[in-house]
Amino acid sequence: MPEVFILQDDPGSPKNFLPAERFGKLVILFNNHISLHSLPRHVGALRDKMRAATKEDWIIPVGNPGLIMAAGKVFHDLTGQINLLVWDRQAGRYVGYRMKDDCTEKVD
Repeated sequence: MPEVFILQDDPGSPKNFLPAERFGKLVILFNNHISLHSLPRHVGALRDKMRAATKEDWIIPVGNPGLIMAAGKVFHDLTGQINLLVWDRQAGRYVGYRMKDDCTEKVD
């Protein structure tokens, strides 16, 4: 089963990631505040947590912008592409985008 990597969850946030379950098993990578000063340490942990990522997995880009960028780089290094799930407010659901070196494909 594909995995959906939720980069950073804030337990006090009203965000609901459950609609992303249609893309795979939800995996929260970090659920704490990540400061600018601790980012290098967390990027190393991110690499470990994503080491088994496949082309079928997804990223929900939430949290620290540096962490989001690092996750995209790690995912691309492992799979040759970046798969993002983006919340579509109008549709009320997540929409997937598979980004390869020369194209972006929308996945409903």
